[in-house]
Amino acid sequence: MRFRPDELRFAVLRLAVLRFAVLRLAVARLAVLRFAVLRLAVARLAVLRFAVVRFLAVLRFAVARFAVVRFAVARLAVVRFLAVLRFAVARLAVVRFAVARFAVARFLAVLRFAVARLAVVRFAVARFAVARFAVVRLAVARFAVLRFAGLRFAVLRFAADFFELRGGMPHLLGGLNYPAASAVPSSMRYAPDGIARANVRDGPRLIKYRTFTLQL
Repeated sequence: MRFRPDELRFAVLRLAVLRFAVLRLAVARLAVLRFAVLRLAVARLAVLRFAVVRFLAVLRFAVARFAVVRFAVARLAVVRFLAVLRFAVARLAVVRFAVARFAVARFLAVLRFAVARLAVVRFAVARFAVARFAVVRLAVARFAVLRFAGLRFAVLRFAADFFELRGGMPHLLGGLNYPAASAVPSSMRYAPDGIARANVRDGPRLIKYRTFTLQL
């Protein structure tokens, strides 16, 4: 086999072309890989950025939600406090009204009892006055009766003294224990004008003269 320089040159050129093609392919492949790496980096950066944005958005939403919850809790606490305060004020008003009503009822009851007691006292005073007036009237009537009895006794005594001194009707002294009855003259000892004891035969005719008594 005979060696040809043209074939050798062609083989060298072909080898050089292949080598250049390999290098070019390697450069292109490297460029593709680099672009792929850059693209992957961009994608990863985008993913990271999206993750950061999502995290920030979630965090902001969580903060807003927490603020809303805290505001709702604070609002509920304020509403509850106002409701409790309103209920306490209403209950205090009811208690004060009940106390005032009880005080008014107690005052009216005490006033009514005082009026009734005053009426009872006034009635008792009036009754005592009436009883006292009745006692005074009874005392006056009794004094009048005693005075009338004294006057009657004085009149009867005066009449007895008068008739004894005059010597007339001494039989009226038959029922009296009077000392002057023994001084009657003997001329007046004959019935029916004397005080001598009558005979039994005279009977009931002289009984009423012998049983004369003084009634006060």
